[in-house]
Amino acid sequence: MKLLSGVTTASLIALAGLVPVTQAQDTLDEKLSGIKLPAGFSIEVYADKIANPRQMALGANGTVFVGSRGAGNVYAVVDTDGDFKADEVHTLLSKKTPLSNDIPVNMPNGVAVKDGALYVSDSEYIFRFDDIESKLDNPG
Repeated sequence: MKLLSGVTTASLIALAGLVPVTQAQDTLDEKLSGIKLPAGFSIEVYADKIANPRQMALGANGTVFVGSRGAGNVYAVVDTDGDFKADEVHTLLSKKTPLSNDIPVNMPNGVAVKDGALYVSDSEYIFRFDDIESKLDNPG
């Protein structure tokens, strides 16, 4: 099993929406058991409170950043206790809330991390949030 800072590739696939989060737990377990994985791999849900996940990027400290085009949000998903399950979900950006400088957020979805900064693509802009993992409660 290949680990990405404690998060398995298969866990990220589950987060990415192969399994809809609105299903009952037994149906979710059935869906997960139906996914064929190579020998030595396993799959489980890392986070289940993300609406319409589309793209993901992994921060240096293990934060999983998730863009959700349909919901119009960008999330930071954090495992605080090291059990490989998300404990916190922060909404960093939302199409419902303009930025502090009144720049409208239209359709944020694409996410990338480079040198500690989170880059988010939108239908009109590219936003950069420097030192993002230290500012999840107030990204700026």
